Amino acid sequence: MRVAAALLGLLALTACGDRRSFDERYNDTSSQLEDRARAIDDNIANELPADENQSG
Repeated sequence: MRVAAALLGLLALTACGDRRSFDERYNDTSSQLEDRARAIDDNIANELPADENQSG
């Protein structure tokens, strides 16, 4: 029973870990998504044949 109470307390503490505002979290996520999109675009561009790569 004590172990369950300790785990529940630990879970409650970890749930309160991120105290950033919505705007800060939104900006961070937006930046991460833009970086991932650029990486995907780069991968696609590297896989296209040379003649198709020139047009876009």
